[in-house]
Amino acid sequence: MQNDLFDEKMEHLKRSYRNLPPISTRSSTMDRIEMIRRRRNKPLAVYAAACSLIVIAGVWAASGSMLHDGGATRQNQSASDSSAMIESVPKADSGNTESAKTFFASDKKDMLTSSDQHSSQQPLAVPASIIVQKAIRAIETDVAKRYPTKLPVPEGKYLSAATESKPDHYEVRLYVVNNPIDVNSPLLEELGAEQELASFGANFYGNESEAANEVKSVMENLPVDIFENETKRMDLGDHISAVVGKGQKISGLRWQEGRWFVTTVGKNDEFDAVTKLSKMVVSFLRTNTLPAPHDVGTIFISMSSTGHKVMIFRQEHNAVYHVVSDNNPMTALQLAVSMQDAS
Repeated sequence: MQNDLFDEKMEHLKRSYRNLPPISTRSSTMDRIEMIRRRRNKPLAVYAAACSLIVIAGVWAASGSMLHDGGATRQNQSASDSSAMIESVPKADSGNTESAKTFFASDKKDMLTSSDQHSSQQPLAVPASIIVQKAIRAIETDVAKRYPTKLPVPEGKYLSAATESKPDHYEVRLYVVNNPIDVNSPLLEELGAEQELASFGANFYGNESEAANEVKSVMENLPVDIFENETKRMDLGDHISAVVGKGQKISGLRWQEGRWFVTTVGKNDEFDAVTKLSKMVVSFLRTNTLPAPHDVGTIFISMSSTGHKVMIFRQEHNAVYHVVSDNNPMTALQLAVSMQDAS
């Protein structure tokens, strides 16, 4: 019974923050506009190609084998230019925020799609930082926008994102994919939960008190009854002492770091793994600073043999910012500690 209640509460919390309307079809509209543009330019391209063939034929007749040498030179020059263009794209690392901003602020907004290829082909691969900033630009909201600068994407994979926004709310869902997919592409609707890296966003409230109460409400509704009337404590290192909670089927640890309240839970037979993870979290936060909440913040991690659930909520004046993930808890923490103002 306790385990069923645990799962029910977790799913209720996740639905309340992640049950969003369908992804916007803005990207598909832009694809159609691009296709029309290429169709209009097609006659001119055909005419130019015909003229080029005539000129090449004349040069061939006049210079014979010299065309081969000249062609090789031009081919080498073209390859050199292509390499320089690829090298000029910002590298996909967390320390390249400024170059990513410069690239993203340029007028080359269609870099994700090759203009000389059919619209059904894959978009060009770009750094993960560019994907996130493009997603932020797609958001229309009155809430101050924040985005992560540390993006743990596995080697050989690509990052994509889907956005949803209202005047008092925004959400960005990050996906890890095998091939490049543009931001807000309809293809993202076909992906499974296992490809979702995490989501982040914010909700705006009428005043600071309402925002703080929202975070407190999340904390009160977490399945943490196991900590009531508990006095046993455990040393997690770095001068952090956690309260130990044990129920019939669920065990966990709870501690406080500044204005942050951290809770880790799992089944009784997984308590050793919960303890190990808790010590990893303490060690991580020793060298990686979370943004300080205005009043209160909470980190909740549920462990199981089938996966993890991570929820991070932080109040900032009238807004509550969150990171939610079914992935590695350390991944969610990396996103949370690297949040940066989008303005």
